[in-house]
Amino acid sequence: MHYEKNRYKMNPILKTILWVLAGYAVFSILCFLLKWGIEEFVFWWRCRKVRKAKEDGTWEEPKEWSPTHEMRHSGMQLFHLPFTPNPHEVIFYENAPDEAANHFVRNNKKLIQRKLAEKGFNFVYLPDMRLDVEDLLKTLEYCAPGGVDEATRQRVMTMKQEGLPNDYLLQFMVKPKNRSKIHTGFAWYNHCKSPYGVPTYIFDSIEFNGVQALAEPEAVLDEICEELGNNYSWSGGINCVRKPSGADECFNGDCMQLLEEVRKKLDELRLRGISEAVIAQYVKPTVELSRLHITSDLRLFLTDYQNREVVMQPINKAVFLLFLRHEEGINFKTLSDYGRELDIIYQAVKAKHNDIDRRMANLPGKAIANKGIENLMNPLSNAINEKCTRIKEAFLLLMHESTAEHYYVTGKWGENKCITLPRELVIWGDAEVGKEVVDE
Repeated sequence: MHYEKNRYKMNPILKTILWVLAGYAVFSILCFLLKWGIEEFVFWWRCRKVRKAKEDGTWEEPKEWSPTHEMRHSGMQLFHLPFTPNPHEVIFYENAPDEAANHFVRNNKKLIQRKLAEKGFNFVYLPDMRLDVEDLLKTLEYCAPGGVDEATRQRVMTMKQEGLPNDYLLQFMVKPKNRSKIHTGFAWYNHCKSPYGVPTYIFDSIEFNGVQALAEPEAVLDEICEELGNNYSWSGGINCVRKPSGADECFNGDCMQLLEEVRKKLDELRLRGISEAVIAQYVKPTVELSRLHITSDLRLFLTDYQNREVVMQPINKAVFLLFLRHEEGINFKTLSDYGRELDIIYQAVKAKHNDIDRRMANLPGKAIANKGIENLMNPLSNAINEKCTRIKEAFLLLMHESTAEHYYVTGKWGENKCITLPRELVIWGDAEVGKEVVDE
């Protein structure tokens, strides 16, 4: 009887596995229901806003792009680009030689430039890209902040320049097998994403018929410009079904917005946009790091880059010095642990006197005096990203990004953010650096 009673008793391990599977199934169902509920609520909310707008008379029916000529709006994914895309550039491209389209561009270049300028774009025709020698020399000095020798200067002045082929962009496609679907058109930069740590650049494009464009240039351009600049989100590779993309979908955490001063500087040096790829054929940035001298009044000098001063606002300089003091890096989730230290650094920067260590020793654990510092410590606020962008700009004004990236705050999502400059190149105080500078 004892045997009969226990013959159907379940194995404890099997029982545990079944409970885990049942729990996982219930969890999956709950997640699905939650997702469905959120989507339904968002749909209901949007419908409610539309109904209210219609009642108020403020609703405008979305205009669908319906060109009369043969053209379509598509997209492409590119990676390993040797330049930083400029969202204000429209680039002509072709997959195979398109004689009619090239004649259209060459015969109507001024018209195309004028039409695109009205939409806020610069037109780029790759084979015609030539750079002024003076521009190349300025760029060379920017890429080599430590100085340019005379032999290199002479070589740049005498070199022969060539443009780029019209299929240049297509050489960097994420999915080369889709290249057969590409024809001829105008492309512009949409946004960047880094799903696996490798930046992927999304470009929108409008493909058109070269024969029609050559026959009716103004009419074709008008229809292109009607749709030009409308960015969409894309899925499944290239030439996908398009749908409007919200700001959150297109948010690019890897490409921070730069101030106008920095954008202007990079544009003048042709180091933003496709012209950067042209320059790269002749001018290669040199990554020879300079010592960073931090004086007793907390000014920043790049000793080996002609002793140039790095100028920042006090709060930005305080954030920079905080990260410089922590070689291991700081995770944004734990920023609040560094609030008091950042407050002390900020006070020292404002006072132009480096007594940070003394203040830290004498005033441990006290409340943060500056409300702006408290806001910076909030991991949900974008304030810290803004300060890191301002720090990045300060160095980009002085040197190429390949060198500057060692001096500003960098780091992947979810990981510690840090300044990668070797700390043996960081010199604090006047007396120590004074000797080294004199020795030179």
